[in-house]
Amino acid sequence: MSGLRNLDLNLLIVFETVYSSGNISQTSRRLGTSQPTISNALRSVDMPLLAGHFH
Repeated sequence: MSGLRNLDLNLLIVFETVYSSGNISQTSRRLGTSQPTISNALRSVDMPLLAGHFH
């Protein structure tokens, strides 16, 4: 549970946008940032539940 205390809520926004849009390119356009920024954000999520979905 202590991992949740350190979770950046912006990462949840990124994850939800990728999930709803289905791809990183559209996510980067929606959030006004670059594709590498989105990819790096997803890599930084250290949650076993998400580990297999975006690697």
